[in-house]
Amino acid sequence: MLYPPTIISKQATLGSYVQVWHTVPFGRFILNSLAQTLPVTLATLFFGAMMGYIFSKHKFPGRDLIFMIVLSSLMVPIIIRIIPLYLMVSSWGWIDTYWALIIPELTTGFAVFLLRQFIQTIPDELIEAAKIDGASEFR
Repeated sequence: MLYPPTIISKQATLGSYVQVWHTVPFGRFILNSLAQTLPVTLATLFFGAMMGYIFSKHKFPGRDLIFMIVLSSLMVPIIIRIIPLYLMVSSWGWIDTYWALIIPELTTGFAVFLLRQFIQTIPDELIEAAKIDGASEFR
């Protein structure tokens, strides 16, 4: 260790990064992050877009009530859900699995709210024009 310590090193080297990369399994850490974030992101976008479209463009009985229930899930802080979530995950045998990280994240209503608000900005005339041109609901 140098004394007195300096803020800027006199010589630039990547030796510390190489040493840390070999002693700490950063590759595994990155794979763990990708194994959690990719499925959560893709599934959240997929289901959030479908639900957002339904809540925005289709009228059905109870639509507003169901959407308010989805919104109310955003008002509950995560810290309140930690213990019940742990008990559920433990009872399912998912401790130390990726499922315990992925499935609870899919139950948040943020994507539904965000995509519903976006889809509401799309004019209904644009959807009608697409139907006239031969597109179905899912295209």
